[in-house]
Amino acid sequence: MNRGPAGIAIEYLMRQVPVVAATVIVALFLFLFFYARVAPAPSSSPGPLDRTRFIADEEERIRAGLRDPESARFRNESISTSRAGATLCGQVNSKNALGGYEGFQRFISGQTPPLIEGTIGPDEMNRQWAKLCGREQ
Repeated sequence: MNRGPAGIAIEYLMRQVPVVAATVIVALFLFLFFYARVAPAPSSSPGPLDRTRFIADEEERIRAGLRDPESARFRNESISTSRAGATLCGQVNSKNALGGYEGFQRFISGQTPPLIEGTIGPDEMNRQWAKLCGREQ
């Protein structure tokens, strides 16, 4: 069978496609390997605080400890920050076993397991409030 120069060129190129593809893949792998070795490590410091997400997350933690989580009402919330992290302080009101609201109680959530005023003594709550929330109430 007599093939012309075009047929021979096409056949030659078809044999070269797997070689070229393999070369590209190896080159890409080597590039990524060396880039990973010289790229700076990700920062270990946290990014800026997303206040809305933080408040929603901490409210969810508070709700988890209530008898009727769906009834929770929050007010006077503020975020205190320190080197140890952020803390959400505020007041929460929720329904008791009889279905009536208990009245607003202070809460602290963030760096510690959530604290609600009625679950710990008033002296301890005042001490934690002054320490973590940075204000008197």
